[in-house]
Amino acid sequence: MEKHTIYIFFLAFLIITLQSFGTSYFIFCVAVTFVLLTCYWIRFKLVELLPGVILSIFLLVLFKLITPIENPQKVVWITENWNDEKIALLSNGSKVPIEEAKIGDIVDETGRVIKRGNTLIYFFPNVRYKLYKKLKESISFPISEVAGGITLGIRREIPDSVKSYFLLSGLYPFLAISGLHISIVIGAIALILKFLRIKKPLTKASLIALFFMPFTGLPTSAIRAYLFTLFISLGIENYRKFSPFYLLGIILFISAIGKSLSTGAVLSFLAVTGIIVALEFTESKIIKSLLVAIAPVLFTAPVVLSKFGTFNLLSFVNSQIAGIIFVPFLITTFLSEITFFKINFINNLVEITGSFFLQFSKELFLLTKNFIFYSKLSLWISGIALGIMFLFLLSKKSKLSFIPPVTLLFYAFFLPTEINNKTFLLKGYKMNSFQFISKEGQSFRNCLIYSDYVFPYAKKCLYKNKIFDKRVIIATKPKEVRK
Repeated sequence: MEKHTIYIFFLAFLIITLQSFGTSYFIFCVAVTFVLLTCYWIRFKLVELLPGVILSIFLLVLFKLITPIENPQKVVWITENWNDEKIALLSNGSKVPIEEAKIGDIVDETGRVIKRGNTLIYFFPNVRYKLYKKLKESISFPISEVAGGITLGIRREIPDSVKSYFLLSGLYPFLAISGLHISIVIGAIALILKFLRIKKPLTKASLIALFFMPFTGLPTSAIRAYLFTLFISLGIENYRKFSPFYLLGIILFISAIGKSLSTGAVLSFLAVTGIIVALEFTESKIIKSLLVAIAPVLFTAPVVLSKFGTFNLLSFVNSQIAGIIFVPFLITTFLSEITFFKINFINNLVEITGSFFLQFSKELFLLTKNFIFYSKLSLWISGIALGIMFLFLLSKKSKLSFIPPVTLLFYAFFLPTEINNKTFLLKGYKMNSFQFISKEGQSFRNCLIYSDYVFPYAKKCLYKNKIFDKRVIIATKPKEVRK
């Protein structure tokens, strides 16, 4: 790595280490920070780090002081049930029925408005809410919920059945606004600008996309993805040579200053790192394209196996296939929203592309379900694998960084975590939940599972077990039930 790249990564990991104090992964952050410090010390002057360290700590303290404390009774979202009942989701995670409250309002436990939110501050959140309502009125269920997730950042209303198929087929990242989504929209705008012969189309497209960012809800993932895409656009069109790793370090530093990195943020940074490493290969375009497809899956594998446990070995193939349909679905959804759903032709295209996209996620799961395994690795095993990958990147042997995750996947695939030939009685809410199906449920093999209600998608996703819905069991003899 170049001097400035090591510099920015050291500052970023210094902040991450301070933010992670007291967590289970604190020791790993300390180790990475120490390695970066030592590497800089050996090659350059250590005193050069001092101004950056002082500035970083100052910014960290400043952000802590100026970050407002969230009121636990503030309305952050509103869900409307089939009977027109409105349920408000509060910032403390609780839900209360409401009548006239808006996003940003403070309500009591009965849903009565105590204090109105600032009209200017919550203008975009309330417009976003109205846009989502219009989306649900114009596009059929569940396509509308998925469309709202990939453009407006509203994933909480996506059905568990859809999320289960997407996660098990390895397509779950499509449901969260990320660099993929931002780059597709910016790329589409850039193509139009290029057709109009406007200079520096990528940079101008990035600036145009900025006006639409508030409608995403401004989650950290969207802001992070936009900044990285903007910097890449500026680098491509304004400089002959720039370092993607350095830009990634800047985004990592900005993200770490704001607040502690979430699991999603870590996965995002690892995926981008994998893509950058894959692009540095000098082999044929075919090999490079294949590595670009596989790299995000491999680089995120240690964290996925440690945090979630469930993995689809063919997820990189599924992503490439589904991506062909996802692009038109995302673009048509975006066009429908900016035309306020007034053009039926575009709305119909959203229906068609969305229907294909959802169906493909299910079919890809069915085709690759035998390559799904559950192996919950310890934090230490995953941490060591990531550490070795990091050392390879620092030693300018980036190609070797693919070895640890490949080894880890072979180990996890052939030594999965399994629960065999057991009998369970589960509540319906757990049996059919996305959390159970996508994690713990994938460890069950040849088990007998009884539940007070079972949805069809749960049976399909847990197909290696015998699942019985107690509502439909009609038998005169206990032996018949056992069969």
